[in-house]
Amino acid sequence: TLSDYIVSRDVIRFQLLDEAGLTDPKDYFAREDEVWALYIAQIENGLRRGYTVWADATHLSRKGRLKLLYALSVKPDEVEVIDFWCPLEVALERNDKRQGTRAFVPKGQIRRMFEQREATEFGECEKYDYNKIYIVDTNSGEIEIKAQTIDADLDIAVEKYNKAVRDYENYFK
Repeated sequence: TLSDYIVSRDVIRFQLLDEAGLTDPKDYFAREDEVWALYIAQIENGLRRGYTVWADATHLSRKGRLKLLYALSVKPDEVEVIDFWCPLEVALERNDKRQGTRAFVPKGQIRRMFEQREATEFGECEKYDYNKIYIVDTNSGEIEIKAQTIDADLDIAVEKYNKAVRDYENYFK
C-alpha cells in the first residue's frame, strides 16, 4: 500500500534557508519563488506516484487556495480540505510558546492573517471542486464535515493528519 506524502512549504523553506546559511528571521521569505516551485513539484510528484498528498501550508484565503490548485498540472483524483479554525487569542497564545524558534510568527502578521481568512466553500475553484471540507475547531476539538458525499474516512483522515502534525512539530524541536 502507498503511504501518505506530506509536502510542507515551511519544511522546504527551512531546508533552503539552512543550505544558504540564512538564519535571520528577516530572511524568511528570501527564497519564496524557489520554495513555491519546489512545493508544487513535490505535490505533483506525489500525485503522479499515486500517493495521498497532504499540501501543508496556510491557505487562509480563496485566492491562496486557487493559486495552489491552478498551479497543478497533475490532476488529483479528489481534493479534500481540512480547515483549522481557532480564536485569535488562542493562536497568539500558541505562537507565544514558539518564542525563540523558527516557527514563531510576529503578532502583527498573525492578526493580518486572521483578517484575511475566508471559509472554504464548494465551487470556489472551477478547475477542481472539493470532494470534502473538514472544519476543525482547534479550541473545542469539534469537527464539522461538509461533503458532496459523506463516508467513513473521517476518522482515518483525522488520525493521519494528527500523525503528520506530530511529525511536523518534531521537525522543529
